[in-house]
Amino acid sequence: MQQCINLTRLPPSKSIKSLNFKRTTPGSTHHLIFSTRPPTNPLDPSHPASQTRRQFPYVGSPGLGVRAFPKGVLEHPVWEYPDPPFGPAKDRGGGGGRMNMSVQMLIGVKSVSRSAVVRHKISGKVKQALALIATKNLGGGVRKDGGRGKGKDTGKGKEVLVQCGDRSQGFDLILPHWTYVVHPSLEVYRMPFPTLINTLRSALEKIHVKAVKLDEAWAKERAWFESRERGRQQRERWRDEKIPSSRNQNVTTPLPSLRLELTKEIPSTIHPLSLNPLPLPSTQKV
Repeated sequence: MQQCINLTRLPPSKSIKSLNFKRTTPGSTHHLIFSTRPPTNPLDPSHPASQTRRQFPYVGSPGLGVRAFPKGVLEHPVWEYPDPPFGPAKDRGGGGGRMNMSVQMLIGVKSVSRSAVVRHKISGKVKQALALIATKNLGGGVRKDGGRGKGKDTGKGKEVLVQCGDRSQGFDLILPHWTYVVHPSLEVYRMPFPTLINTLRSALEKIHVKAVKLDEAWAKERAWFESRERGRQQRERWRDEKIPSSRNQNVTTPLPSLRLELTKEIPSTIHPLSLNPLPLPSTQKV
């Protein structure tokens, strides 16, 4: 693989020194990539995007594609490894330390390479490029002198690594509550580092714009649902205070007595023994 040009001359990182990719993805992205149905067992059932299938950010570039999903819509893993699983990684970014980034590589055996060594090198190259973007704020640029450094325009542009001081910081492009899925092709194996870094940075910038807009829309939607739920609960409390339930009242209603007193019901002039039934009519023939 081609080495990075003038990488040793870059100034040291001030805020973020490294990226951590281990134990940063809390769930599975399989259903989001290979299915069109909403998740059945999301990590956050109250997330607005977990109710219906939504369009999540995707950027396709020559050589690779990048997707992004919020962590709340990821599904609980069916098989947790190891048992018990490791805890999530601690986020020590922002104070001159390490920053977590949830990244998954989708590298197929048939579509990329059957060699596990090639697939592993492609995955490591993409992660190294992401780390350079976040820590060194690098991007791709084109030198018109053909890379000779003499300042003469030769008409043959050569892509080199440059620091993007006029653009946003590299670590600001990485959203901590989102999971990125990168599916590179075999072209990345021989792709120069300036081209790869420029492609990844452009994809991260586009995804960042779309993801921020989705977060704002979901925040408004969640606030509307929460206000409606609070109003429903308030109306139920008012109804209970206005019309108290009868089961909460300790009111006892006396039951009527079923015992009959013959002396009160039957007149005193008629003896009880005289109340005989009438005789049946005779059935004898005359």
